[in-house]
Amino acid sequence: MSNIAVARGGVGRALAAWLLVTSTAFGQTGSFDWATGGQALGSYAGLSWANVTVSSPRNMRINALRIDTATPGLRFYTTAQSGTLDTMTQTTRQFITASQTTSAPVVAGINATPWTPFNSSEWNQSKPANLQGLAVSQGSLVSAGDGSPAFFTTTSGAAGMATWSGTSIGGLQTAVSGFGYVLGSGSAIAGDASLHPRTGIGVSQDKRYVYFMTIDGRQTASAGATTQEVGSYLRYFGSYDGINMDGGGSTTMAWWNPATSAAALLNVPVGTGLVPNTERHNGNNIGIYYTTVPPPTAGSSVAILTSGSSFTPAGWSNLAQTYVGLAATKNTSNTDTRMVGIRQDGGVDIL
Repeated sequence: MSNIAVARGGVGRALAAWLLVTSTAFGQTGSFDWATGGQALGSYAGLSWANVTVSSPRNMRINALRIDTATPGLRFYTTAQSGTLDTMTQTTRQFITASQTTSAPVVAGINATPWTPFNSSEWNQSKPANLQGLAVSQGSLVSAGDGSPAFFTTTSGAAGMATWSGTSIGGLQTAVSGFGYVLGSGSAIAGDASLHPRTGIGVSQDKRYVYFMTIDGRQTASAGATTQEVGSYLRYFGSYDGINMDGGGSTTMAWWNPATSAAALLNVPVGTGLVPNTERHNGNNIGIYYTTVPPPTAGSSVAILTSGSSFTPAGWSNLAQTYVGLAATKNTSNTDTRMVGIRQDGGVDIL
């Protein structure tokens, strides 16, 4: 048994002061209680965040996102093809920030696929990248499969994992690849025993939940993990199958904070050397966004007047908030009509 500290607190309020609640759990061989240990990430639907620290077998700081694929309108997005090779490298926060003016404004994401060439002196520069294994963005092939295991979603929103070769991507909407499986049918798989920062992706047995996970490393507060431990912790959070993604200085988890209109880190990356909170430009990243938003109030009628990329309604330039939709809604007795701005997180503001 190991002591696990669960960080709780105001993520939706710009990651304010955290209250650390220490509980005893079975660590890698137990299961994380999302009902009591998870917390909302802002007000984003279908998304729960966990931040835990362990002291045995060494100090480790672990962040996990549980993504409910049954959430209406929830979709995955990864880096599109660009440049002279497959992609142009960018940090995870740059990936999230750049997406805000597109039809797929990402609300949270992680680094994903290994890539070449990597030059440590260019860690903070955007360079052309060749991705290792299958990569698909918005139904378009970015990189052919090379037999590496891939996490994918279909055009219908279903999630899965498979080894993938070649260029046939019929039915796929999104895909990213990793180094290898670290969790198979609920059993962690032995592998690289060296300690490094790690990034993992897992799926639940029923394929409803997807898990993004990072384990920080190369720091006193978090010494890193083996690949088998990546599998064990993916299982701990709820995965049945899991893949070890690009790690080391690439390992990054971030989210879009609507309170500050900026991308913010959730983990502590070491993009160069042993320097905390430095961010490497990665070959690709993956995140989630929403294609639809719910009606402003239960039982009300709503007419969507405009939707798409973020905007500030004309005549409302004094508003700090930007919106992905503008709606006119009536109450159930048809006596009151309101204009509302639909926020990126699915919430609404009465204008």
